[in-house]
Amino acid sequence: MALHNLTALKASALAWIERTGDPAAATIVDDCVALCEARVNKTPDFRLPEMETEVTLTLIDGTAQLPVDFLAMKRVVANTASSPKLLTYAEPGWYAETFPSSSANERCGFYTIAGAQALTSPGPPQQTLHSKATSTLGVIYYAKVPALATTDPNWLLIKSPDVYLFGTILEVLVALEGDAQDKYAGLFSAAVEGLIQSQTYSRGGVLTQRASMPAP
Repeated sequence: MALHNLTALKASALAWIERTGDPAAATIVDDCVALCEARVNKTPDFRLPEMETEVTLTLIDGTAQLPVDFLAMKRVVANTASSPKLLTYAEPGWYAETFPSSSANERCGFYTIAGAQALTSPGPPQQTLHSKATSTLGVIYYAKVPALATTDPNWLLIKSPDVYLFGTILEVLVALEGDAQDKYAGLFSAAVEGLIQSQTYSRGGVLTQRASMPAP
């Protein structure tokens, strides 16, 4: 069965584990797809080019709310009048001590990411970015995989349907069969690792990475 959309994915996942027509499995399979997506998004090494998203953030008193689909930062550039300036990440405690007020050293070369919004704020909690470098920042970040419930199909299902298939099966088995998920946990991990490695080689072979978060 072709894994070309959410309906086909759910049908294939249940067929692989011989659960087609099982009301218990059918009731939870949508949740299991969502749990698979959450598992993918929480995998630290799962940061692919398709997830890279570019936005411009406007700072108000040195603070801007990060997008709701934010996972991790790749690059922050201050849009200064003279020329763009690449900013360096700083640990939140050091940043707060070094730049204690919104007017402090507007030419600083650092940014930080701190906490979530207050629980009384509307909407889900979100992290915030802080910088005194300029009024606007050009940001490239890694976005969450868009949920199939709203984007069907998404880029991950098109690019690597095995990640979705084995991940969904794994979540179904975790829910219904306790320890029967070991086989598919291994297949899911292998599918994710294979996708990550194939992307690394496609971008120039084995890469030597530099530390991206120097301690100021």
